[in-house]
Amino acid sequence: MKFTTLSLASLAGLLVALGAALPTDAAAPASPSAARAAQNTHDEFRAKFKQAMALNATDEMASLVRKFTDEAVVWIMETAEGISNGSNEALEKRMAALRKAWKTARDSKFCDEMYEYFSLLEPAMKTERSKLKVRYDKELETYRQNLEQADGKGLELQAVTLSGMAEAFETLGDMYYSSQCWLLAGGCVSEANRGDEADLDRTADFYGKCLENRRKIDLKDRTYIEVNAVHQSLVGRGYGSKKKDPADDVGGAEPVEEAASITVPMEFELLQEWDAFERPLYTSDELYQLWTGVYMKAKGSSARVAPLDDRSPSFVRTGANEVKVDIDNDGNGDVDVPLTGNKEPVAFKVAGNSRDWGVIATIGVQQEQYQGIDVNLAPSDDQLTLYLHPAASVVGELQGEKIRVLDDNLDGKYGSAPRTWAYIGLSKENFCPDMDSVVIGRSKRARPWSSMQLVDKQWYRFEMDEAGKQLVATPITVETATLKYKFSGGKPEWIVVKGTGALDGCYFEVTTKGTEVPAGSYELFYGDVRKGKKQQTAKALILPGRRTKAVRVQPGKVETIELGAPFAFDFDHSLDGEVLTVVGQSVVVTGSAGERYERVWNCVPQPEVSWRKAGSKKGSKGEEMERVMSSDQLDQLGWEAGWFPRDMIQTLKNPPEAVEVELTEKKNKLFGKINSEWKD
Repeated sequence: MKFTTLSLASLAGLLVALGAALPTDAAAPASPSAARAAQNTHDEFRAKFKQAMALNATDEMASLVRKFTDEAVVWIMETAEGISNGSNEALEKRMAALRKAWKTARDSKFCDEMYEYFSLLEPAMKTERSKLKVRYDKELETYRQNLEQADGKGLELQAVTLSGMAEAFETLGDMYYSSQCWLLAGGCVSEANRGDEADLDRTADFYGKCLENRRKIDLKDRTYIEVNAVHQSLVGRGYGSKKKDPADDVGGAEPVEEAASITVPMEFELLQEWDAFERPLYTSDELYQLWTGVYMKAKGSSARVAPLDDRSPSFVRTGANEVKVDIDNDGNGDVDVPLTGNKEPVAFKVAGNSRDWGVIATIGVQQEQYQGIDVNLAPSDDQLTLYLHPAASVVGELQGEKIRVLDDNLDGKYGSAPRTWAYIGLSKENFCPDMDSVVIGRSKRARPWSSMQLVDKQWYRFEMDEAGKQLVATPITVETATLKYKFSGGKPEWIVVKGTGALDGCYFEVTTKGTEVPAGSYELFYGDVRKGKKQQTAKALILPGRRTKAVRVQPGKVETIELGAPFAFDFDHSLDGEVLTVVGQSVVVTGSAGERYERVWNCVPQPEVSWRKAGSKKGSKGEEMERVMSSDQLDQLGWEAGWFPRDMIQTLKNPPEAVEVELTEKKNKLFGKINSEWKD
């Protein structure tokens, strides 16, 4: 296997040599002289640009941007982020000059896109993005180290991590850093870096997504040009998603449209109860503590619904127990939000007062439970959290069947793609999906929204306009199969699969009896398993893991996805001299197919930790990991700590050079017995 070491200062050279460029703001020259040379170009550009600004020399500024395009991109990003964190006259003046110079030099909207994105970034989204950016910087350093150390295993793991981070940045609307993550992910599996272990299909796909997101922000810089050349070469050689396996297609062929499309007018209808329908949502139950929160401070403060992005009106706290919706964002409340302590429906407009929408809203109470801990969630003079459950729907009729589309991902659109979030209770690099749903006929159980739907024995391709005014349903003929699941050690509420290849955009709930689906390839997308009722519910989110394989279903055949027990633990640990540490927030339950059980509620694992010298057979006596047990600890350690066991730190006597660690829990409330393998 061959590796290319970091020996070039030029990013274009890095791209050719490594199979992926490091981001323009993070070149990693191997020598001090190269590092100084790279830094000098940034300093030279900034110094000359400032001089041109002082003289209002617009032609010179444009010329500098043409000459130092990579350096200009870095400064644009720094300036836009600076404005987001706290604008001032100097930053605004610099950004205005950069916008004008970039537009003249590159004939591109990139600088305008970055200014608008960061200027309109809501506080909740900004916080999530800041956390993700910190992780990105750490991963970038790890990427450098993996290349320098020729660590193929490390690069493989990073490909998974970076692709997940790319999707997370994309969810937050940051297409620049999403593109950078896809770029690095491609480098992790490229032929230049991995030799015989390269995965050129993934390389092509990752580079393709890098290019796609750069196009979205109109950034066709040197990185774009060089990545595009590599991508075209790979695609031309047959790599990437265009290289289809017949089993990935629907019966080996695309669905056939058999009749003209039907346009179904849809009308808004607000649900009056949160449990009007069973829905494929982890948070759709009485545990309002886990609903989407809108956090306000003292009287006069305001906040928005983060998933709505710029479509959200403001929620204004107008009194101690009084909140109004400011639909036109003029600072005055327009619609009262009932704060009775009950779960109340409230309808209002979103998207600039142009679209009907609504939620079920409630507030917390003084004596409440959070992960089994007594807490006070009631409003105070200093804070009020409004808890929201999705309730917006549009209704129409297709060939005599009632069709209801629910905006369950709270993005203000009907029938949109799932959105993923780094919710509390998730381990590092994992994200929880929220997805829209659809109710067919008189059913009380919603289905996942899918681009293909079966309605009264007829398959249709569904398309919604995001405002929810009409549904276009096109009858199709498609070869089908049966997909079901088998689960040991419990009974899931939902198991949802996602189609791949020709079935991209298709999501189906599968059952133990079997679900009719278009033939093709599917991946585990989402699920949840739970036990108990109301506030005593113990539950966990089911997500695919790195080992969770896709399943291919041939026309007319039956395939089964097997999940559940035996349950094990995934975790991180380290030995530093005499100190052995097991990281609490890395402890996650896994299943037989490698699936992960995240966001565990009312059943936080408390495993016993045993260790042994690497290669030996006898382990130490197990020592139980502690967990957060009081509201004081929650306040001190952060509420995230309540979702995981606490770090286990042991001082070993006469420690060996290397250890193996095992985690065991004899009887978890939800999973029963959980036992990991010995992990080195």
